[in-house]
Amino acid sequence: MNNNLDFLPYAETLAQMDPALNYSLASLAVLDRLLACLRQGIIEEQVSPDQMHRMVVGAGAYFAETLRRNFGAEWRCLDGQEPWLHTLVGPKFPFQLARQAISGGDPDTFATAALTYGNAQPSRKEFPP
Repeated sequence: MNNNLDFLPYAETLAQMDPALNYSLASLAVLDRLLACLRQGIIEEQVSPDQMHRMVVGAGAYFAETLRRNFGAEWRCLDGQEPWLHTLVGPKFPFQLARQAISGGDPDTFATAALTYGNAQPSRKEFPP
């Protein structure tokens, strides 16, 4: 199975925006701050719908890639459904989470989700090869 479903380029593009976006769990707090700035731009009508869509895809892909690298999560997709991450603690929907973060959800959306996920998940070292 292609474990990145071709979303890696979107994550990489987003990661180039800030050197602190290095796929570490700590970098998700940086992503949350970046999305807070985007939210402010939406409120001030400085962000186009196309820019917002690209940011949703980029942020969701970055979050998913971070979980994939740190915990071994895998992309899954069924026909007609939005891709999600298969994890040992259940499915995670990175693009839905990105939309929530951008629309003004919890200011620590990605960092909180990763912390919750990480506390319930064995480390990557415990995954079978």
